[in-house]
Formats: sequence, structure tokens, C-alpha cells
Amino acid sequence: MYVNAALGMTITLPGTWELGRAVPTQSKPPSDCSGPLCGNPEINLILRTKSDSTPAARVRLAGYKLSGPYLNRSRHPLSEFADIMLEGSMRSGSDLVPIGGRSAIKLDGKSAYRQAAGMQGETAPKIIGYVSEANGYVFMLVLSVRDSSPQALQSPIEAMKLSSTDR
Repeated sequence: MYVNAALGMTITLPGTWELGRAVPTQSKPPSDCSGPLCGNPEINLILRTKSDSTPAARVRLAGYKLSGPYLNRSRHPLSEFADIMLEGSMRSGSDLVPIGGRSAIKLDGKSAYRQAAGMQGETAPKIIGYVSEANGYVFMLVLSVRDSSPQALQSPIEAMKLSSTDR
């Protein structure tokens, strides 16, 4: 089970998982970058199956704390964050392309977006990405499984719990 107190997130994953090293971060955002997703995310980690677990899988979690104006969904819809975050995760040094359209879903009753991606010309996804929000953060979770489809872990991810930490 993985718990992230800032997001109020609890995910029950099958097998044995460990917290991996954080995704490398940039020292400072590019000078032409503006907005809430510039710079390093406040939450930036990887969960991965322990070496004795099969199939080898990992979950990348990146979360950005949003300032007041960016919490207004009529001005800044969650779909805009999903566009930027999901597309950006596919572009960063990979040959992944979207498979099918992006889906609006619910994660524990909260709005979210899901996008599968794979290699050009393939129909089986290599990754499944999610974007949602909790407790003033917008977060992206990307699930990948080596030598298998990530769909086997899709149900546990989509059954995550998101509780409010606001008092």
C-alpha cells in the first residue's frame, strides 16, 4: 500500500513495491516558462516493484501545488492541465504516441483524465497516464509495466482513495 499524505492518496497495489529514487529534476525552469507547472514538482517520486516481483512495474507521481487563481476550474479547467502534463510525459525522451483518445474518468469521485500511450503503430499501451487534483495539488500518475501491458495494474490505480487533508 502506498500513502501520500499531501494528496490524501492511498493506493493498494498487488505485489511488493518500494519507493524509488526521484525523477531527475531541472535546476531551474526555462526562462520562457510561466504558469503553475514550471519548475520542479513539489511531489516527485517513483514507486517500483521490488526485483523479486513480476512483472516489473513502476508508477511515477508528480504533483504541483497550485496557487489560488489556478484552483478556479472555470478559468483553468482540469482538462488543460491534463493536456500539458500528459503530452509532456510522452514527449520527454520517448517515442510514445497516444493510443485512442483521452478519457474523462473519476478517481474516488474526483474528476480525472486517463490517456494510454504506446509505440508508433502499436495498439497495446506501454503506459497509462492519469491527471487529477487533490488538496490544492494537480498531479500526474504514470503507470508502466515492463514486458507486459500496464492494464493489469489499471484497476488498483483507478481504485485509489483520495481524502481531503483540509481541516
